[in-house]
Amino acid sequence: MTCAPLGVGRRRTDDHQKEDGATGRCRAARARPDGRGAERDSNARAPKGGYAVLRIFGSGIQRLYVAEPHSRSTVVVRVVQPARADFAERHSRTPADRPFIIHLAEGIDAASHADFDNLVAGGALDERTVVVHGLALDQHAASVFNRQRASLIWCPSSNVFLFERTHTPDALSNFRNVAIGSDSPLTSTGDFLDELRFAFHQIGASPETIYTMATTEAARVLRLPPGSGQIRVGATADLVVIRGTESTTPARKLSDLTFRDVHLVLRGGRVQLASNDILPRIPAPLAQGLRPLEIDGLVRWVRAPLGRMFSSARDVLGDAVSLNGRRLRNVATDWL
Repeated sequence: MTCAPLGVGRRRTDDHQKEDGATGRCRAARARPDGRGAERDSNARAPKGGYAVLRIFGSGIQRLYVAEPHSRSTVVVRVVQPARADFAERHSRTPADRPFIIHLAEGIDAASHADFDNLVAGGALDERTVVVHGLALDQHAASVFNRQRASLIWCPSSNVFLFERTHTPDALSNFRNVAIGSDSPLTSTGDFLDELRFAFHQIGASPETIYTMATTEAARVLRLPPGSGQIRVGATADLVVIRGTESTTPARKLSDLTFRDVHLVLRGGRVQLASNDILPRIPAPLAQGLRPLEIDGLVRWVRAPLGRMFSSARDVLGDAVSLNGRRLRNVATDWL
């Protein structure tokens, strides 16, 4: 299940229908028992409630099921079929200093490849265009991409789950501008760090390539301010701090990281996350506003309105709140 350009939604049930990208036949997917990604299930049902954006694979963004909340037990489903002209119209509405990001050519059939042709014909392929997935794109399409200085976001684990294939490292080398993404937790292997490990261990991308795609290339593709994705004087202090070892390179370390390895996160120089080990070393004024969040038994102090977020999540999910298959607990609430 992927987030379409039309919007992102919340889901109330685990079951969603999809169309097979190779044959066009309808198949279904259901959340895996561990909550990470989804598993194929011919008996899965359509969603019963809540918000959802359901992609019909095989035809890219040309057809979407959009499930709208009608009541707590039913949804109204409508079909959205953007025309070729929509590419040009949406591209023109995107501010000139922002990337035009679109999920495209996500399947493996001729219709998925036609999505790219429609994008080009609509005049919506240029240096601001960022295509997420692009699984149907061949070497010729890559050359067109490069001439227009467009960019690709690679989501390997989601591709493999849905279509049992993804871009190989050799195929990726045909594209000049590539970043890496995690797509949706319904179809990906987990969080962003899980995706990096998947790219390294399962697909065979080199640590150096992964490091670049996750840092400097990502910043450039997303048109972030100068210095983003780098550690240097004058750059924005967006940093992730981990326990390091002198026996490995930063690129190799990044390819093996898990969420448990992250001890400190800074955004614009402001602390957003801290471990129990790091928190006592942070001056009290800088730690003000951090709240304890338990993730699969691991406590991290985060800067977020946890009370409001858990309340909203429970309205949809009930008491069992999880993220990427990991159980979450609002520690501060349990202290009261």
